[in-house]
Parts: sequence; C-alpha cells; structure tokens
Amino acid sequence: MKTLKVILTRDASHAISDWDVEKWYQELLSSDKDTAYVATSIMLSVIRVGVRLKEVKPFTFEYEGKVVTCLEDGQLDQWHNGLFDQELIQLDCLFQGISREESRNYRHSLKPKGCSKTTSAEPDISKKKLTVVVTKDSSHAISVWDVEGWYQELLNSDKDTAYVATSTMFNEILVGVRLKEIEQFSFEYEGEVITCNEYGQLDKWSKGLFDHMQIEMNSLLYAVSREESRQKIHNENDNLSE
Repeated sequence: MKTLKVILTRDASHAISDWDVEKWYQELLSSDKDTAYVATSIMLSVIRVGVRLKEVKPFTFEYEGKVVTCLEDGQLDQWHNGLFDQELIQLDCLFQGISREESRNYRHSLKPKGCSKTTSAEPDISKKKLTVVVTKDSSHAISVWDVEGWYQELLNSDKDTAYVATSTMFNEILVGVRLKEIEQFSFEYEGEVITCNEYGQLDKWSKGLFDHMQIEMNSLLYAVSREESRQKIHNENDNLSE
C-alpha cells in the first residue's frame, strides 16, 4: 500500500477538474510522489476510496489546526465546520430556497435536523444572464473554498461566460438560478442540450455529467472498484431514464 502525506489546500493551482481526478490519483499511486495536495472534495474522496480498497495506507491531515484521521474503511474520525461542506450548503439552498448564509449558519450550528426555513430567497431584482460552459479542462478548476468568491465575481462583473470544471462550481450556478440571481440557462454536454429550470433543476442528466462523487461514494461504501461503481451508477441512471 502507498503511503501518502495529504495536505488540504485552498490554492487553486492544485485544483483539477472532476474528470481528471482519477488520472491524478493513479499518477500519485504509480509514481514516487508521496504528497497529495487536495483542493476539492472529490480529490479527498478518491484518496479515501484508495484507503478503503487497500491501495493507500490510512492517513492523517490537518484542517484549521485540528488533526483528522482517515481510518482503514475510508471514514474520517471527525468532521469540522467548513471541511468540504460546500455541497451540503448548496443542496440546502437548492431544495429549500434559502440563502447561502442561512444554510451555513444552520450547518455550523447545533440545531437539530428538520429546522424550518426562516426567510425566503433573495428578491427577484435583475437577474444575470450567463453562458455556462461545462469543461474538462483543469485550468478552469478552482478549490472548493474559492467557489463562492468565483461566483460572486461572475455575478458582479461584466463577465458573461462561466467555465465550469467541478461539481461544486456547477452547483453554485444552480443555486444562483434557484435564488433568482441569474437567469435560467441551457448548456451542452457530450452533444446534448440540457436546460436548468427556475428551481435549479436540470431537465435531464447525461451519463458522466458530474457523477464522479457518486461513483467514489459507491466505492467507499461497498469497497468495490471504481469501474464497478461506474457501471452500476450508469446502469441505474439508464433505467431511470427509460
């Protein structure tokens, strides 16, 4: 098993697109590199799966001054506020229509689950129109901690094109539609045109479209290879679409 030193970083130069994560991991595994700089949630997940599949030894890493341990089953011994919880916050916004700050306050508090929505989404004043381009190019990937800043810069500048390379970046755009900050949009993926409606929901999900985390989680839970997980997820999605 490979011994890796895992370092969480907010440096976007270490971020890679979701489509490049498995390749990045395999390069780590087969090279003499012993340090993994992790800037997105799926980058950490793929290493956790490596532990679960006995490809990588259990490891520890530091986050906000605390030492977190990845156990032999790929689970972490503790989770801290802000530790790759960005997608949970985004899902709260999408499903409940609450602001990012409300979701963050809820997630970072000790309130029990089922806490009711307190305020409505931001008012519909003037919505930004964006051209959304899903790209596999890692030069457009950013760390999860930079995603909100990236989105706010898009919202408040004269930029009209969003190049999206990670699921967290994509979800932030969906949240923007749900909160009436940006207009509904369509984008192209693998030759198909997909539309995001006013609730931040897509009219269809194409095979391979930001399903990387789902595949990693299936491997983590069931200790099966990524290829087995990929086949299972794609078959399930095919059955749902029939």
